[in-house]
Amino acid sequence: MPGTDEMGVTIDEDLTVLHAIKPPGPDTTFATQMLHSAPPGVTVTFFDWKNALHGHYDVLHIHWPEFLVRGVSKRDALLSLVRLPRLLRKLKRDRIGVVRTLHNLTPHESGHPLEARLTAALDGRVHKYIALNPVTTINGESPELILHGDYVERFSVHPRAVQQPGRVLYFGLVRPYKGIDTLIDRFAEIDTPGLSLRIVGRPNSDAMRRLVLQAEADDPRVSARLEFVADKEMVAEVTAAQLIVLPYREMHNSGILLVALSLGRPVLTLDTPVNRSISQEVGPGWIWFYTGELSSEIIEGTLEEVAALDRPGDAHPTFDSRDWASVGRKHGDVYRKARDMAKGR
Repeated sequence: MPGTDEMGVTIDEDLTVLHAIKPPGPDTTFATQMLHSAPPGVTVTFFDWKNALHGHYDVLHIHWPEFLVRGVSKRDALLSLVRLPRLLRKLKRDRIGVVRTLHNLTPHESGHPLEARLTAALDGRVHKYIALNPVTTINGESPELILHGDYVERFSVHPRAVQQPGRVLYFGLVRPYKGIDTLIDRFAEIDTPGLSLRIVGRPNSDAMRRLVLQAEADDPRVSARLEFVADKEMVAEVTAAQLIVLPYREMHNSGILLVALSLGRPVLTLDTPVNRSISQEVGPGWIWFYTGELSSEIIEGTLEEVAALDRPGDAHPTFDSRDWASVGRKHGDVYRKARDMAKGR
């Protein structure tokens, strides 16, 4: 017979969690972390509409709710107008616990007019919110805190590249809000010898692809690899750089920031409360900040400060409670709380 812990949460009872994200492939995504960090007694499954509407699961874990509405095509977006209300009815009928991780405060790109109404209805079914940092609140309250896991162990199996002095790297999806155009323009203003700019990642539009290719054609110091790269190649790209620059116009949580730090590369990024909290965690010399618009002077000055550190190429900061075992254990606790709330226990 299952019992309860000191918090009244039912234990010793297996449960199945349906993550509202695509299943992981051979390379690392957030879904990889959710799969491999799952504690004993938690079975992880991943989203498709057939499973969501007709399968058995105890907890639905929502990550980016807008993608349940948008789909991957206009047809999917239209079908979501029918599917999502059906999902809401199933959640209520089957008394399924609902957990949502607050990756972003708002979507980075706008959706169709009904999106906000549909995602609000989905939020109305949430039993437990998870914050990935100690700063995020929801409706004026603090969610369950589970720090985003680090990637130190995950990427330690891949060989590191020789660091190239003066190399600045942007990596990750190439999307408008991430400010790659500003980074390109500011780098073009720098005439210090020996510097280079590398851009690695998949563009989300033809316009973004053209932007980067034009920069590469205009400036021999700029090079790009505009595709999704496997873990091994990503580790090589990141560790070859002296400084990672994330020139975002807006930022809340960033897995890319944690990848860079896990691989021991300092980061220049937007000054936000969340990034400040990570800086306090990892200590000085790992995160540099800009406010407002990124400038060429900030890029140059940060490179000089990083070079002056003369840090070993294989060093990385020490993280607090970001190992995947801790992350998984805390998720398991939240899942059981949400399950119990849905069942009225």
